[in-house]
Amino acid sequence: MSAPEIIINPKTSRPVKVGSRTWAKLVKDGLIEGTYTDPNELYSVQDGDDVDKKIIEMNRDLPPTQQAVRGRGKYASKIVKRNKQPSIKDTIKYSAKVASRAVNNPEVYEKLQKYDDFEKQLEAMIMAEMTGAPQPPAPPPTPVRRIVRGSKKQQEHRQYYEQPIQEEEEEEEDEGDYYEEDYYE
Repeated sequence: MSAPEIIINPKTSRPVKVGSRTWAKLVKDGLIEGTYTDPNELYSVQDGDDVDKKIIEMNRDLPPTQQAVRGRGKYASKIVKRNKQPSIKDTIKYSAKVASRAVNNPEVYEKLQKYDDFEKQLEAMIMAEMTGAPQPPAPPPTPVRRIVRGSKKQQEHRQYYEQPIQEEEEEEEDEGDYYEEDYYE
């Protein structure tokens, strides 16, 4: 990790870190050279711009917790972003959109089918996309284990007697009628 770059404040003759709030104020005032862009400013409005269309356009690219608005005060004639608390309806709509995108991709769906904990993997993938975090690599699929109980002799007994009934036995029962209809009349 490198040490932060330090300059001397021309007003106070004290050291100032490049990129700090004080440094940004000095750059805005023009006392030192540097480039500073306000992270809240999205667009400077020009004459003839349709501000409402620009705001709608920028809202598409912003996350659901932020929105583009007209600037006031020092941000006049600019479009800035501000934080917002999304409504429950917006949150549900966004969640449904992310989930449908995840399941709609056949390759992703096929890959998730290989896991025995399909729901957990799908949930992790959707949450990673919603939070904007990189998706963690999925663990290799684990085969479903059957729990075996009892001694070896009991396991062999269970294997022998739990085998499916074969069709030949069923056919034998169907062929032999033990009761005739005329006998009961």
